Amino acid sequence: MPWILSRFLSPSSLNPLNVVFILDCFRKIIMGLLYTKLYLNFDDDIWKQISNSPTTFEALDDNLLEVLDTSQNSKILQFKKGGKISLLRVVGKYRLTWNDDDVYN
Repeated sequence: MPWILSRFLSPSSLNPLNVVFILDCFRKIIMGLLYTKLYLNFDDDIWKQISNSPTTFEALDDNLLEVLDTSQNSKILQFKKGGKISLLRVVGKYRLTWNDDDVYN
């Protein structure tokens, strides 16, 4: 068992506050992940670039983003206003990540 979990899940320290802390940590790391071979164009009137490393865009309003994954399957993401998506170039493709709380679907 990883050290962090063994610390919080030992019988002597298992209490409701620790359980809430652990669940909150897992909730924060729930992220969407998608790989594509195509570069995405983020329109300036719909998206605002807020970071360069990694390249991160923020939705200026609720909008749809259609992405073709590496298997050429279409995935439609409906972002909430203020939702963020990160774009990172990896070998031969782009990795897109987002927080699941930022999308409706």
